Amino acid sequence: MFNILRPINLLLLLAVQFTLWFRLCVPNVVEAKLMEFILICISVICTAAAAYIINDIVDIATDKINKPQKVYIKNYASKKKAFIAYFMLNAAAITAAIFVFDLFIIIITISSIALLYLYSSKLKQTIFWGNLTIALLSALPVLELYIFFRPSNADNEFLAYALFALLTTLLREIVKDREDSEGDLKSGIKTLANSISENKLKIVLYAVNGSLTICLVCFLFFIKDINISSFLLYMVTMILPALLIFVLIYKLKNNFTYSRLSLSIKIYMFLGLIRLWI
Repeated sequence: MFNILRPINLLLLLAVQFTLWFRLCVPNVVEAKLMEFILICISVICTAAAAYIINDIVDIATDKINKPQKVYIKNYASKKKAFIAYFMLNAAAITAAIFVFDLFIIIITISSIALLYLYSSKLKQTIFWGNLTIALLSALPVLELYIFFRPSNADNEFLAYALFALLTTLLREIVKDREDSEGDLKSGIKTLANSISENKLKIVLYAVNGSLTICLVCFLFFIKDINISSFLLYMVTMILPALLIFVLIYKLKNNFTYSRLSLSIKIYMFLGLIRLWI
């Protein structure tokens, strides 16, 4: 049952929240509000964990084809227990949001839960809208912290990280759909990745990664007190990997190359987190 919750993904999400709070909020607000931050983290983590469960419940048929070794529902936990865990996690997320005593946090939590359910049941079976929904939701925790804490002198950093989260997630979601295209097609699910030719899909991936690269280059002009060492570090950790992704997209031809690209994007996401510490 524990594997259903994707503990590594949840730990990474928690690490992102803590990094943004500690590196961008704490130095730039009068009061860091540790208890409120903890409650926001609980709300975000519980919402994400619940989303993994409902996604696995809906995807039992396709997962048996795409990744039979990772069919957790029925193999490790009954559908009934999974649904109970899903509702309990969502209740915990809403409760934590209520105790923050901020209307925006409550609204964003309830909206996220609703959108994630809609994604699992309907939107993921549509062309592109499912990918875009997950990408937008990945940026929400970033904006949530920014709007609640209102840190001064950190607007550009929060905007940059929100865009980074959105575009890298969108890129990876499209690639993941291509990896899962066999099971999706057999289950009658149409996605962008299995509805267009490989050449057209490459053009879409080029466009998303190109938008990301442009945003990263533009952000250079907003970095304060930049020097040669910090410029070179930014180029190596942010710009160079984005250029490498262009090469990997060009070389796409089979499931192995798509899996390699997916892993590279995950590593790139982690580099984005590390970038805030150096």
